[in-house]
Amino acid sequence: MQVRDGFTIIEITVAVVLLAVVLVGMQATTARLVHVVTTSDQHALAVQIAEDRVELIRTDPNYDVLSDRYAETKTALDDPPGFTRTTLFLTVRDSSSAGIAEYKKITVTVDGPGLTEPVQRTVSVGKP
Repeated sequence: MQVRDGFTIIEITVAVVLLAVVLVGMQATTARLVHVVTTSDQHALAVQIAEDRVELIRTDPNYDVLSDRYAETKTALDDPPGFTRTTLFLTVRDSSSAGIAEYKKITVTVDGPGLTEPVQRTVSVGKP
């Protein structure tokens, strides 16, 4: 019997196929990771846009003109391109034995590329 030097073509083929399977698996995992990171960044950006809008409204001292000043749908935001921000107001009057209370429910909705669903933030602001 002769002693072989090197590998047979079958051994090389099996090794190449195994290497290809591993590389394709790593590529799929990397692509999924990049997608998750990008989606996460877009969601965090949308949350920040909504929270900034809510805080801007909450700190405005002119309660009577809030809806006139801030109720809008803005489709071309300056910083993140492609995002849409909608600000809705609902005035609620509630009467009880203590009197009539009035407050506004403010809902800010942000939608944009890379988001699976729009981000919403709702806050109530009472009349002083």
